[in-house]
Amino acid sequence: MSSQPELKPSDLIEITGSHPIPAVVTSSAFEDAYEVVYLDETGKAVAEEVQWVDGEWKFVHLTPRRIDAESLERFQPFVKLLRRAPQT
Repeated sequence: MSSQPELKPSDLIEITGSHPIPAVVTSSAFEDAYEVVYLDETGKAVAEEVQWVDGEWKFVHLTPRRIDAESLERFQPFVKLLRRAPQT
């Protein structure tokens, strides 16, 4: 098993799921989890927590919190960066 990568705000990662989801890190690690923003299936930016599990980034919560990153000022720089990043 690979060790958890060190991340910092503005780093781009891929969240593992049925298809990879590009996301931008918005915070430093807290209890082995990072807060990230990503674009949902409708193209809206949302914030969630992810953690490194078995060599992959996965959502912490089974039921997504779906925090509206579009409307919160602290996420705005990360949303802009995410929208400029290549999407899969």
